[in-house]
Amino acid sequence: METQSLDNRDRDKLLEQIKSKCKSRAKSSAFGILIVLIVTIVFLFYLGQRLDDTKAISSFILWIVIGCLAGWTVLHNYRFKKEIDNLDTPDQLLSRFKEYARIETITACIAWLLLIVDCFLNASDHYFSAIGVLLGFVVCIIFYIKGYGRWYRRDKEIKEQLQELIDK
Repeated sequence: METQSLDNRDRDKLLEQIKSKCKSRAKSSAFGILIVLIVTIVFLFYLGQRLDDTKAISSFILWIVIGCLAGWTVLHNYRFKKEIDNLDTPDQLLSRFKEYARIETITACIAWLLLIVDCFLNASDHYFSAIGVLLGFVVCIIFYIKGYGRWYRRDKEIKEQLQELIDK
C-alpha cells in the first residue's frame, strides 16, 4: 500500500511538472505573438496613412486580419494557460495540449499565407521580399515536417511525457 501511495505522489508531482512546462510554453508563445501584434499595429498605422490605391487598401485589410488572428491567438494562449490548473488527469492535459498545439500551428500557417499574399500583392515594389517570405514559409514547413526546431522538440517531449504518465 505504501508503494502505491509513493507512486501516486510521484505521478502527481510529474503531472505538476508537465503542467508547469505547458504553462511556460503558452506564456512564451503569447509573448512572441504579442510582438507580432505590436508589429501589425505599427504596419496598420503606416498603411493607414497611405490608403490611396487598391494595393494599399488590400494590404491594410490583410494586416487587419493578421492582427485579429494574432489577438485571437494571444487570447487562446491565455485561456489554455488558465485551463491547465483545472485539468486533473494526464489524459485531459494531453488531449487539450494536442488541440492547443494544432490550433497554434494552423493559425501560424494562416498568418504566413496572408503575409505571402500581401507580399505578392505588392510584388512590383518588393519582389525579393515576396520571394524571401515564401522561402521562409517553405523552410518553416520543412522544419516542422522533419521535426527540427526547439518548439517542435519541446512539444514532442511534453506529449511523450504525458503519454508515459498515461501508460503507467
